[in-house]
Amino acid sequence: MQRLIGWRARTVIPISKGLRKPQADQTGKIASKLNDYRCKQKFYYDRHTQVKEDLKPNDTVRIKTPTGWRPAEYVRKSPYPRSHIVKAGESGREYRRNTYGNVRDTTCIVLLKHAVMSYLY
Repeated sequence: MQRLIGWRARTVIPISKGLRKPQADQTGKIASKLNDYRCKQKFYYDRHTQVKEDLKPNDTVRIKTPTGWRPAEYVRKSPYPRSHIVKAGESGREYRRNTYGNVRDTTCIVLLKHAVMSYLY
């Protein structure tokens, strides 16, 4: 508390009046150091973040279900934040899933890559 506003918090423990006086010259330095520390932490936290590609209608995705990951088809963005409507199963039932539950299906890309690599080597 003393670091942020420059004076000690009131307490029932006896304390000298000299210690209760604020140290005004330290307040600006400490606030700028805290801001520098926060900026540095933000830099290191944001270093490995990635922007997800937007899904388009009819994209093949996989959705997470209690039995595992199932293939589905992306239909549209939901009016709720971070939610999407996907169609899965033989009945074509529509499910609402958030961004975490949708993964773009890249199995055909992986299979093509393996076929090319086996052809080259």
